[in-house]
Amino acid sequence: MSNQKTERAKFGAEAYKDLKGKLPLPFPRTLGPNAGKYVMEVVEAGLKTDMIGRFEKAFADKLGIKNCITAPGCTPAMGILFESLKFNPGDEIIFSPITDYGTLWGALKENYIPVFADTTPDTVNISAETIEPCITSRTRAIVCVHKTGLLCDMDPIVKLARQHELIVIEDACQTVFSRYKGRVVGTLSDFTAFSFDSEKTMGSDIGGC
Repeated sequence: MSNQKTERAKFGAEAYKDLKGKLPLPFPRTLGPNAGKYVMEVVEAGLKTDMIGRFEKAFADKLGIKNCITAPGCTPAMGILFESLKFNPGDEIIFSPITDYGTLWGALKENYIPVFADTTPDTVNISAETIEPCITSRTRAIVCVHKTGLLCDMDPIVKLARQHELIVIEDACQTVFSRYKGRVVGTLSDFTAFSFDSEKTMGSDIGGC
């Protein structure tokens, strides 16, 4: 048995505190003037506030969609999506190769097989051209991950998916309120998962939908 101390993974601001560079850093964050008011509302209501329901409605309204369901983070949000789809174990899901394990976890939990499409040359995103060779008779869905604020070219991907009767899911953790041809992320596919972790575009301390 080793006496060597294992360093724990760092989360949020702690993971970024020594980061240096020319780009704007994610921490410290400037919090809006309503942040303290909302925190106090939760505290003073003794946890009886309808804050979550109000957020779900406001976020859905902002995106122009029917439904928003909050989750502890994007990982469980993706898990809920994969569980709800009721594919068969061994069915294949096409993913971007540049993503977080949380994007995959729900598919693996349901015993679906992840298939990684290549990224388009000189980009970090998959495209219809790189997805098409991965489609087989067992493919059931395509998961598009929009990285670092850069959106996948969704129209050709959705068109390809419709030709093969596939579900399209977006991981929009890093692209909240980004727009594609005038349409906001969350309206480009069948389902979209968001993250509100502290280092994300719209960061709280943790959360997702």
